[in-house]
Amino acid sequence: MSDNLKVIQNNSNEEWDKLFLLSSNKSIYFHNDFLNSLENNHDKYLVYKNDELVAGFVALLDKDKKSIINSELVIYSGFYFAERKTSKINKQRVERMSVINNVLDIIGDKYKDISFTLSPDVQDMRPFHWYNYHNDLYKFKSEVKYTSFIDLSSSKEDLYNKLSSLRKRQIGYAENKKIEVKISKDFSNFISNYEINLNSQERNHPYSKNYFEILRNLLDKLSQKNLITLFELFRNDEQAYSVIFSDIGETTEYLYGTANKNNQESYDSTFLFWYVMNQMKDQGKSMFNFEGVNSPDRGNFKLSFGGNLVPYYNIKKFH
Repeated sequence: MSDNLKVIQNNSNEEWDKLFLLSSNKSIYFHNDFLNSLENNHDKYLVYKNDELVAGFVALLDKDKKSIINSELVIYSGFYFAERKTSKINKQRVERMSVINNVLDIIGDKYKDISFTLSPDVQDMRPFHWYNYHNDLYKFKSEVKYTSFIDLSSSKEDLYNKLSSLRKRQIGYAENKKIEVKISKDFSNFISNYEINLNSQERNHPYSKNYFEILRNLLDKLSQKNLITLFELFRNDEQAYSVIFSDIGETTEYLYGTANKNNQESYDSTFLFWYVMNQMKDQGKSMFNFEGVNSPDRGNFKLSFGGNLVPYYNIKKFH
């Protein structure tokens, strides 16, 4: 260990809860209730500087607990940092680099294979690219992904003006139709439609055999903890489109969405996202994470709401 840092493997809920409260990044994927609701094994590491809790690391494990993996139910994992307002920006950078190096020293030797996807809060890839820079030992590489953030602190007029012309037309059209949005804790329609839609895609989806059952159990647990909200759009009293968002902290994250193919209209998704965006703004949320603009159709649709393009990174160990 170096730079007065101490890294401890500690799966204590109490200490991780403390770190979550200290962080400005209130992503659901780092919340204890989310992590404890997963069927994946996971290890947590806590990083202290002079006995002050400054960071943590979530390692999602394979069934043999020998490798760190990405999970089909988790977007972000890996490093998680406390907010350090009292430090100057360069000091914060240096401290984060030191934290990353100290943790990589431990996990690099302990786990055979390593792959995890950082949250957008971690943008500096230098400590990963420079690790073991001057020798022939294992190293780390990054692969860029993208998401879109919308600043909800803007006025509703400004949010509307940033929409593409097509989004505006679809919203206007939907507002003249007999549709209704309801909040629900019953995920039956969502899971049924989600499974139908994934299975109908031409490509083979890469999900595990029991994926939909596991997802249903996870959503039920998170809903019981009031960590997520399910919004459902109805037409003629029949569900047509559903979206699920996190409800933690100042940023809301888009988790899942799906249509009822038997009752869907082309404007449903546009209207429902716009409705949720306004609801979250009214609730005091300051940021809207569309999560995932990593394929052409999905990316173009989400970016047409006027958000900023933000990179995040998958990290892999290689030899």
